Amino acid sequence: LRQIWNMIGETNERTKVHKFWSGLRKELQRDLWKEKLNPEVSNLKKVVASAEILEIAQS
Repeated sequence: LRQIWNMIGETNERTKVHKFWSGLRKELQRDLWKEKLNPEVSNLKKVVASAEILEIAQS
């Protein structure tokens, strides 16, 4: 994921969180909200880690 951010030149943490969050399926976004994560305040590392766990749990 870090390579993709470097490739597109994105450096702003909040923008990364928003782009990552908006690229997720709606079900995964809903579950992140249930985990008390918020694209406005949560850090990218926490959002990615939680999304990975939720993705595995849903498969």
